[in-house]
Amino acid sequence: MSLTDSPPVEYYDDGMPVEKEPSPLKRNWLRVMLIGITLIVAIIAIAGLINRQDLILGRGSISGQVIDNLGQPIANAEVFASQCDTWAASDLNGHFQLEGIPAGKRVVVVVVTPMPELDPIMLDVDIPAGETLELGQLVYGQSAAN
Repeated sequence: MSLTDSPPVEYYDDGMPVEKEPSPLKRNWLRVMLIGITLIVAIIAIAGLINRQDLILGRGSISGQVIDNLGQPIANAEVFASQCDTWAASDLNGHFQLEGIPAGKRVVVVVVTPMPELDPIMLDVDIPAGETLELGQLVYGQSAAN
């Protein structure tokens, strides 16, 4: 608007134009920006959690007993599951329970350190979410030469 198009001073009650109140968005820009940043951070955090397979599928457990080829329990056998940071050792009766394994297909490996001449037990398993998969008796004792 040019000066020639402006209303005359007499148009205003006190000779000054009425000040317009700023829009709510301009008045609360800091609050709007903080809410926006909070939403973006929350979306990124949730997206990061959703990508973790164990949060989507849940976790399960496995249990069983490690015995030798004569049926005697093996103590301190180490039991691992693939793609998992946890492990367990069998007790004096050969029993073990490995908990907190992400559900899904895994390879369970059983190793007895004092018996390096024997092959480890390797089993393909499907861990159910929220349940314990009972593996039964695992026979450790087949020679690597066989």
